[in-house]
Amino acid sequence: MNTKYYDVIVAGAGPAGICAAVAAARQGARVALIERYGVIGGNLTAGYVGPILGSVSKNTMRDEVCAILGVKDNDWIGEHGNAHDFEEAKLTLAEFVAKEKNIDVEVILLNRDKRVLNEEFPYKIHSCDIIAKETASCVRKIYDYFRYSRFVRRILKQSDYSQIVVFTIANAVFLSYYLLSYYKKKYIFDIRDYSPLVKYTVPIIRRLLNNSALNCFSSPGFRSWLPACDYVICHNARRKFLDEDIVNARDIDVENVKVLTIGQLRNFITNKMLMDHLGNKSRITIQFSGMGIAYDLLKKYEVKKMYNNVKFTGYYPKKEEFSIVDGCDFMNIILPDDTLSRYLISNRFYLSLLRRKPMIVSSGGIQAEYVKEYDLGIIISSEDDIYSKIMIYARSFDPIQFQKNCDRFLEMVRSDMQIFSRSVFYSLNL
Repeated sequence: MNTKYYDVIVAGAGPAGICAAVAAARQGARVALIERYGVIGGNLTAGYVGPILGSVSKNTMRDEVCAILGVKDNDWIGEHGNAHDFEEAKLTLAEFVAKEKNIDVEVILLNRDKRVLNEEFPYKIHSCDIIAKETASCVRKIYDYFRYSRFVRRILKQSDYSQIVVFTIANAVFLSYYLLSYYKKKYIFDIRDYSPLVKYTVPIIRRLLNNSALNCFSSPGFRSWLPACDYVICHNARRKFLDEDIVNARDIDVENVKVLTIGQLRNFITNKMLMDHLGNKSRITIQFSGMGIAYDLLKKYEVKKMYNNVKFTGYYPKKEEFSIVDGCDFMNIILPDDTLSRYLISNRFYLSLLRRKPMIVSSGGIQAEYVKEYDLGIIISSEDDIYSKIMIYARSFDPIQFQKNCDRFLEMVRSDMQIFSRSVFYSLNL
């Protein structure tokens, strides 16, 4: 185990201890924050008590803590009792501490994208650099994960973590022996995607699911191909986004309808289909924002077909994502007809809800089920007249009703995320 040295050690991660640790870190000190209960916050979380630092005057870090917990006035708490979500506070205060560069939070990363290394992270990155093409063979991908698993095991042995979170089936399978030997009931298994390994490793996956502290799925659709187990849903949407990044729906200009595809451009076939249905159509514009393996192919195809209503804007900074989405009328979330696509919920699905944009989804998947149940947009197949469907929907679009539909779904998401937050801490005895 490596020896670590600190300038300041704060014993006790209650509200005063948190403020002391953060204040010292902001002054450049290397800080260790120690807490016996396994969750920071003290009376604000484990104690289920308010007010927040009631004996501390205003215009101090107390005000900052009140703000991140969504408490408008600490004195008001003293008069009216509890005014913050105790379970949500566990995550919020953890993020508050973790973002300070002199307080350690560590992530072990399989780096397949060099741009990832250029991002500013508030936590320590152990980067395993294996840059490979998206089109790499199955054998090459298995070899890459084997290399990555060796890298992860080495970091775990050096750091002696008490609990870990394992993302994706591939990571868990390749680390299965180590997890089951050293972290039984001490790891969270977080499944975000379908993996072809499922076909060949069901017994291993079943053992991993049965011996974890908690199993998390990003989509209820995953139940159809995973072994039966207890799990909670962890949606691809942060709680604060659900509350802070929502806008009002607006009318659609039927004379200038804008259809947006944003994010990684991975699938040539589905996006080609969209261009073929909407290319050179009057009163409609198709925009592709982002890069990916299909970017060059799509641009060449657009030039070949001479579509005059298609534009590519290329790479965009993450901070500009909302403004790009706000400029469109429909979000394209058409996915390939494969096992993964039928059962996942895309990040763009939540982005559409937050920014109040009706979505275009392919039939036959769980996204289509939700769009139909909550009336969130258009469901299409390759045989449909997509242009007519879009224009009919645009002419009858009711922004007030659509906003209510979005709110119904987001309320369900908020409820799921609250259950997830509690489950994470309870499962690890925090």
